[in-house]
Parts: sequence; C-alpha cells; structure tokens
Amino acid sequence: MNPNSNVLTNQPSAAQRNGRPSSADIEKKGCLEATVLSVYDLPFADRPLAVTVSSCGMTVKSGPPIARHKDRNSYRFAAGGGSSVSSGNNSVGSTSPDTLKLVAPLQDLYKSMLTVRVVYADTKQYLETDFSLRQLRIHENKWLILNLTPTPSTTTSTTTSQALTPSSTGTAPSLPEEDSMAPSPTIRIKLKLSGPYRPEIAALVGLAQAWFGVVDKMEEKTKSTLGKAPKIPNSKLL
Repeated sequence: MNPNSNVLTNQPSAAQRNGRPSSADIEKKGCLEATVLSVYDLPFADRPLAVTVSSCGMTVKSGPPIARHKDRNSYRFAAGGGSSVSSGNNSVGSTSPDTLKLVAPLQDLYKSMLTVRVVYADTKQYLETDFSLRQLRIHENKWLILNLTPTPSTTTSTTTSQALTPSSTGTAPSLPEEDSMAPSPTIRIKLKLSGPYRPEIAALVGLAQAWFGVVDKMEEKTKSTLGKAPKIPNSKLL
C-alpha cells in the first residue's frame, strides 16, 4: 500500500463523484474524523511531508505542516492543512480544511485498527502508530498523544540489508540516537467516531427533537401574543 495515495474500496455515490461527501452516506454508514494537530520531537532533521490515517482498507492524507517549533524538531498541522474524505474510488472534499474523514460502516470502523503514519520523502524515515478504535466513544471527541515508531516494513528491510552488509561498527539503530535521554517522537491528534443510532435510540432522539421543536414554537407564539396584549396602566397614575 502506497501511503502517499488515497486507497479506497467502495463505489462512490453521485454526490461523491461531484466532489462533495454525501451526508446521507455518512448518516447511513459511519464516519471517522481525524484532525492532525502536531508532531513532536521527530528524530529526523528532514521536514515531514504529511500525515496519513488508514482504516478499513482506506487511506487519506493531510497536507504538509504549517509551522515548525522554533526550539524543537516539532511541527504543527492543524488550521490550514490539506484534507480529504475517503468513501469510494475517489477522494472527495471535506467541509473542514484540517479534518480527514473515513466513511465506512460504523461496525467495521469500531472493530478496526487505525494506523497513523508520518510521511517523509525517504520511505525509510516513516514513523507510525496504531490505535484501536474500540477505545472511542461514539459521537464524542477524543484528544490523544500517541508514541511514534518506525514503520515495521521499513525496519525489516533496513535490518535485512544491514545483516547482508559487513560492518565493523555493528547494527545501526532504527532511529538516530544522538541523545539517549531524548524524548520519544509523538503525535497529537483528535478523533471522533460517528454513525447512525440503533433504531430504537434513533426513534427516541427523533421524538425528543420533535417535542423540543413544538415547545420552541409554542414559546415563540406565547411571546408574540403577550407582546400584542394591551398593557395594564401603572396603579400610581390612577
């Protein structure tokens, strides 16, 4: 799987082919919203190109970081990065400029693992982390700080090449070790898992919304009626 491209599985709807996500599809299925906030203490001097999030056979990619920390090898992504929504064979636009969306059945998303990867120009520098979406509560935002490690395939290929190449200095570490006390690389990300309610819950929610709608209309009519009623003169003036 190429992390630099959107890898999609389902056929897009007409709304998606026209460049906009279908709210009906999101309501009927499910949606994972991921907002990449920042990455901290990266072990490489090179600037990362983007961050990808993958789940249920789909991958979407953010834009490049928008700012670098002045004292640390850290970058900020949110508020201005690229975005995309994944739900078919094409990527479609998102309503928020820094939110990535994966659209799939809620039960599939909830059972899956989310892979978050920091992408560099050199694939050997890729960093990633996995997160079980079972830890999320439906319709609630979750702010996370996750530790990053080298991509397994990259580490394996590097180890294999080192094993075939004689070296008097021994095996090189996967990450540069300029300082053994250096903090581990991390990523700050906000996740939200949403989807349709169960039929009985959806019925209760719909009933509650209808009830509050009636109450609001009655309150508006009452205020309007009272506003038109004649005012009672002040007793002191009688």
